[in-house]
Amino acid sequence: MLAEHHAVSQALAVVWEEQPGDQRLIAYFVPASDHTVTTTELRRHFRTKLPEYMIPQHIMSLYAVALTPNSRVDRGALAALQEDRRMEETYVPPRNQVEKIIARIWEELLHVKNIGTRDSFFDLGGHSLLLVRMLHKLQKHFAKELSIVELFRHPTVETLAGFMTQKPEKVPSFGATYDLVDKQKKALKRQKRVAAARR
Repeated sequence: MLAEHHAVSQALAVVWEEQPGDQRLIAYFVPASDHTVTTTELRRHFRTKLPEYMIPQHIMSLYAVALTPNSRVDRGALAALQEDRRMEETYVPPRNQVEKIIARIWEELLHVKNIGTRDSFFDLGGHSLLLVRMLHKLQKHFAKELSIVELFRHPTVETLAGFMTQKPEKVPSFGATYDLVDKQKKALKRQKRVAAARR
């Protein structure tokens, strides 16, 4: 599927099990010599061809596919490359305590090191089950109501931290609401009296 892209000369996919029971599909590609392509573009390409659950959790660029003396794919060389996930992306480290906590939670859940503020939870391999676990962990650290919908709306460390530090909207008290309704009723009565006097 990845090899069909015009900017890719070679491609392969490998299933890694970093933790028992936690299998992840990693796609590797070698860009065509006369083209440049980003992992974001390739992820969009996948989404036009595959359902979300079949899209690789990580997509990594290679200069060439490393082979063993037996001309087989060198899985050891690929494993070493997984520590360097940002071959094309700029790493921005967490800048405040909230971002650091979120990044640490993601690193524990995703088994990925050095998560930056611009990294997307879903691009790093996050899925619905991990999303629920993330929700519980965040609620333990922050005194803020959260929903799955908000986590979808804020997929990066930076945007999620911004949401977490927002001040909650003030909800009018019962007394204030009652006073407002009372004022509206009085204004409506005055309008009726004025209208009646003009007849």
